[in-house]
Amino acid sequence: MPEPIPFGRYRLVSLLGEGGMARVYKAVLSGQMGFEKMVALKRIPRSVTQDERMLKALINEARLGGQLVHKNIVETYEFDDVGGHYYLAMEMVDGWTLSAVLQACRENRHWMPISVVVEVFDNIMKGLVYAHEVTDSQGVVQNLVHRDLKPGNIIVSRGGDVKVMDFGIAKAESNLYKTTDSNATKGTPVYMSPEQVRAKDLDQRSDIFSMGSVLHEMITLQVPFQGESLVAIVHGILETDLTRPLERVAARCPELVPLVEKMMAKEVDDRFESGKAVRKALREIRASLPHSPTLADWLEEIDDELPGSTPDGEFGDDGPPAGVLADGTKSGEIKVPNQPSRVDETLEVSGTRRNTGKKRRKKKKQSSSALPIVLGLAAAGLLGAGVVAVMLQSQKADPEPVPVQAAAVQPTPAAPEPTPEPTPAPVAAPTPRPTPVAAPEPTPAPVVVSADPGFLDLNSRPWSTVKIDGKDVGTVPIKQHEVSPGSHQVTFVCGPCDPPAERTVVVNAKSGETAREVIRFE
Repeated sequence: MPEPIPFGRYRLVSLLGEGGMARVYKAVLSGQMGFEKMVALKRIPRSVTQDERMLKALINEARLGGQLVHKNIVETYEFDDVGGHYYLAMEMVDGWTLSAVLQACRENRHWMPISVVVEVFDNIMKGLVYAHEVTDSQGVVQNLVHRDLKPGNIIVSRGGDVKVMDFGIAKAESNLYKTTDSNATKGTPVYMSPEQVRAKDLDQRSDIFSMGSVLHEMITLQVPFQGESLVAIVHGILETDLTRPLERVAARCPELVPLVEKMMAKEVDDRFESGKAVRKALREIRASLPHSPTLADWLEEIDDELPGSTPDGEFGDDGPPAGVLADGTKSGEIKVPNQPSRVDETLEVSGTRRNTGKKRRKKKKQSSSALPIVLGLAAAGLLGAGVVAVMLQSQKADPEPVPVQAAAVQPTPAAPEPTPEPTPAPVAAPTPRPTPVAAPEPTPAPVVVSADPGFLDLNSRPWSTVKIDGKDVGTVPIKQHEVSPGSHQVTFVCGPCDPPAERTVVVNAKSGETAREVIRFE
């Protein structure tokens, strides 16, 4: 494995992503006595920061990122420069962008379970509520608006954490520099609110519209506004005809239609007034929705479908960057005595876990999906005040339109509908009760006065809803479900199967023991 590249107090291990104005590296922060922390390091070339506008935008991003400390927001640790190369050191998350997860669903023709959709969405909203209400050191609300909410700027970890990232074009009162084009259209057009497309003044209700679009995509695997060109998509957003988008949502989860409809109302005053109001409405709906599987369990189930880890030492076609020592000289030019390293005691980053199985390694090599995602990956290109969006994604990334320049909307291919489109899950439609399986007549046994209950662990591939003795018990995986000792009729109703399918088995539960049943639909 090639040696890491020195960069000040850091060592660059591999390239994670790049945009027009920055590259993001997996990096190690080294300290005394073997201390090390893994970070995502966004390095900006000197040629970029020589442009005053770009430097001011970077400073605004760093200042804002330093103020946001929340479990559902990717954290910014440090902003500095080495030899004229400015950089941001950020939290690295072992996981994937939401866009990569949605793409895996499309490629493997299965839905994201509604319980997972709700869990991801609620955690995003928690982070947004915090960001919208963040205050400065004097307690003044900063009126922050993200302005570029999309699946590519949301990351989910293997452990089930959900984080919002890339506040690179966010607008807040704490911005040190107010540029003359501060009201220019910035963001990713497919997810913009009507007022954002028109470059009007924005508040948090614009972010709420964008999150309505993201929620629609998680439910249906399609972006809400589609067309043959970017102009057609923008026209659809300005008209905001939700007839077709709401029909798609209703086909999968009718309970969530009112939420999506109000979040994406054309008129600002017709939307939810805040992220808190959105979460309150979601809580009222949530009781009627499935509660499993959880995000962590589902990610573990589809792990072999998701992109693998980036091998250390891979720096892309251009090769490794030139090393820069702490004093600004290039590595190899002057030998500098080892200096005690300065350690930021506030750093808290999650470690990464690489795939080691031979089967997995072979599958990832054949796939052209996105590289493993770390915090700041999509942020790499969003530095200029006139930049609409620069998306860092793989060759098979989520079908989002190419970013456009401010004040100049240029046609570009629209996000294609997934092909083939999965048939809506039959969860919402009544399914015929299967014919009970005749069990053999039991042999007479001694009468038991009392007995401990038995337990069932149930799962299926792909996911399904489950009935035990005709009673709905939720969505797989179901763990330690308590039942009385004896035989039970268990029916699995396949969620994404086309045509609809179900399977019924008889499971015998013994007192104090756990019976396990896993069904695979062909």
